Amino acid sequence: MFDAITRHVGCGNGLLGGPHEQAGLTTGGVYRERVTLRRSGTPDQPIVFTAGAPGRYNSNVLLTSPYHANGTETGFLLSGVHDVELRKLTFSTPGTAVGIDASTRVRIADNDFTPAWLNGLPAKPQVSVANSSDAVAVQQNSFQYTPFGAIQVGSGSRGTLVTANGIESSDGTGIGAADAPGTKITNNDVTAACGNSIALAGASPDSLVENNIVSKVPPGSDPSACPAGTSPAEIAVSDAAAEGLTLDYNIVWAGSGTAAYRWSGTAHPSAAELRAATGQGAHEFNGDPKLDSNGIPLAGSPALDSGDSTAPWAGSDRRQRPEADNPLVGSPAGQGPVRPRGVRDAGRRPPRLRADRSPSR
Repeated sequence: MFDAITRHVGCGNGLLGGPHEQAGLTTGGVYRERVTLRRSGTPDQPIVFTAGAPGRYNSNVLLTSPYHANGTETGFLLSGVHDVELRKLTFSTPGTAVGIDASTRVRIADNDFTPAWLNGLPAKPQVSVANSSDAVAVQQNSFQYTPFGAIQVGSGSRGTLVTANGIESSDGTGIGAADAPGTKITNNDVTAACGNSIALAGASPDSLVENNIVSKVPPGSDPSACPAGTSPAEIAVSDAAAEGLTLDYNIVWAGSGTAAYRWSGTAHPSAAELRAATGQGAHEFNGDPKLDSNGIPLAGSPALDSGDSTAPWAGSDRRQRPEADNPLVGSPAGQGPVRPRGVRDAGRRPPRLRADRSPSR
């Protein structure tokens, strides 16, 4: 069913409608298949795969692997395409769920990833951006227990934006970029990653890592859950990736035995030491981000209205809420809304009006 839709996209068969070219799955269900998309949209009319009508969430659309899948193939592969979006879908596969290969202007937004994991399957991330893909955005997605990492950008991909994703409990690296120039990693929450929370390696110059919250210990979790002997850094940057990199405004709460930062192979336990050695991290915060069990900043959280508002992001937080000033946090006069750190903005919301249906008197 799902694969059949991809074969007919753009063929004038009535599956698509304005203002976008739209392939919508409105009835829900489990789609046990692998999908490869080779058709493209345009900048003005991207092809959009979404659960239900645009702007509405239908969590009952699940794309999973065929029976007896061995995890070596990608669940939903976008190969050599441009101007395509995947939204509001749920993926559960033993290998890579979404692969973007040699593609341009692709957006993966507001999806849920709950991997189907079995021992002995290949170590593959849930989302892979590869083979010189350009201007890809991976944003506002939720990753729950990713055994081999959540998001990996590599193979010469350029200008990838990874923003406002919630990543929890990964045995691998939360967000990784290798040989990926201009990667922007902003406003993500990465908690309980047994590997590096964020890692840049290879020739990945002119990248940016800002406004993220990375922590080995999410609220209410067991701090000893990672295998004994693992000693990754919360944020790791290789020598080649350090060229032109900007790293700042992150909240880093390292667990016992974990370096807050590793820069060009040297571990730095604090932002102060990182800054002294590299000049990076003038606005970093090391310590408890003070989030509730749902990841929302509590009163007094260092995440509130403290981020870099010039950093690229999705335009709204993980729950599609635009940035708004928090009344408990003072900001300079005349300054617009201040960006939070992490995926959730806890600022004051516009008032909601409720109609009074009682008879007038």
